[in-house]
Amino acid sequence: MNNLYLKSSLPIIVILVLVLVLVSRPSDHNLGENLPQIEWVSLTKAIELAQKDAKPILVEVYTENCHKCQSMEKTTFRNSEIIDFLNSNYYVVRLDANSEEEIEFEGKRLSINYLVKNIFKVSVYPTIIYLDNYKISAVVPYYQSPKELESYLEYYAN
Repeated sequence: MNNLYLKSSLPIIVILVLVLVLVSRPSDHNLGENLPQIEWVSLTKAIELAQKDAKPILVEVYTENCHKCQSMEKTTFRNSEIIDFLNSNYYVVRLDANSEEEIEFEGKRLSINYLVKNIFKVSVYPTIIYLDNYKISAVVPYYQSPKELESYLEYYAN
C-alpha cells in the first residue's frame, strides 16, 4: 500500500519542487538591477568635467551592427571590476561611428561620424580612445577582454 501511494504521489511531489524552485528564483528581469553600471556621459560633458578635475576620458567607438562591439558590451563592459575602475578613474563616452549627430569638439561643430573617422582616425570597431587634456594618448582597436582592457586602464589612468 505504501509503495502504491508513493508511486502515485511522486509526480505531484516533483511538480511541487519545480514550482518552489521557480518561484524562489529571481526573475531575469530583476537580475541586472543590482549590478553596477558604467556611468556613460557625452563627449561634451566628459570634456567639461575633465577640465575641472583632470580625469582622463575613455571613448568607446562602436557601430550598432558590429558583432565584436556587442561582445565587448556583453563581457568587458559588464565586468564589475572594469566598471568600478572606469567609474572611479575615467569619464566614459560611447560614440556610434555611424551617427550624424553633431557635437562640439575643440570649438567646432562636427558630426560624430566625421569626428571618429577624420579627427580620431578610427576605421576598425570597436576601438578605445584615451584622451587626456583634449589630446589622444592612445587608440586601441579591436575587441578587448576584461584582462586586456584592465592593463590599458591602469596605465592611462596614471
